[in-house]
Amino acid sequence: MPRICLIHTGGTISMEKNDHGVLQPTTQLQSYTERFPHLNSLAEIESVFLFQLDSTDLKPHHWQTIAQMTQPALLGTRL
Repeated sequence: MPRICLIHTGGTISMEKNDHGVLQPTTQLQSYTERFPHLNSLAEIESVFLFQLDSTDLKPHHWQTIAQMTQPALLGTRL
């Protein structure tokens, strides 16, 4: 079975509606496999929480962190 590592960095996919129907960042990371249970039949899913940011707030040091986080996976080792 293929392995997929989902690295959580925030953004729209991690938002939920509040009591007023307005999207806001979640305060607690919910596993993507809980939100999308069909993923478990497609691959072995590993979720890693990195940060909770809107994509417009990502800066070069965030991209460096993402690169450092993904390098082990690209080299064939686990995160």
